[in-house]
Amino acid sequence: MSRWIGSLIFSLAGALVTYVWMTQREGAMTSEKIHVLERPMLIGSNSENAYFMLPAGVTLYWDGDMPEGFSRYKVYFNVEGHRLKERAQEVPGAITPTSLQPISKEEMIDLLGLMKLNAKDVNDILSSSKFSDEDRREVRAMLEEKLQPKAR
Repeated sequence: MSRWIGSLIFSLAGALVTYVWMTQREGAMTSEKIHVLERPMLIGSNSENAYFMLPAGVTLYWDGDMPEGFSRYKVYFNVEGHRLKERAQEVPGAITPTSLQPISKEEMIDLLGLMKLNAKDVNDILSSSKFSDEDRREVRAMLEEKLQPKAR
């Protein structure tokens, strides 16, 4: 009889440990911190005057705060219709991040000459706290000038 009680206690303890482990694991997976971009942001580039933007609405998954003073996020992409060629990492587990930053007035002026931005993107970028009222007026004036039909 005591052997049966010992087995029952051992089984219940195992079930409790499994339950706690599973609920903790599920909780960690469902409580992931995210940020949905409210406006486009520039993706860092190694080449001068090459701009790449992450559009508004993209979900960033928080990966942690770094001691150097920045936060790291993950972005997931579905690559459709084409399989990318993978290779082994030279240093397993190494991360080579790039930067993501709000768009400045100078970058916005360059972007207006290089990219086709829709009105919503322009307004979202200009609504950033990085732009003063004077900056907004200057960028809008440049945009209006660019959109004016050329006299023949």
